[in-house]
Amino acid sequence: MPDTYAIDDERGVDIARIRELLAMTTAERVAHMVRVANVLRSIADNAEASRR
Repeated sequence: MPDTYAIDDERGVDIARIRELLAMTTAERVAHMVRVANVLRSIADNAEASRR
């Protein structure tokens, strides 16, 4: 990605990340979302286990 792109817009939204996601195919975006969901589920499960 060229260095001339802004990283955040005026609201603080990471537009570089949005561009990366939009460059992916639908299948790639879904696979990415599944990986993220699995990591978040693992974090939640570990947090719950540590409370016991």
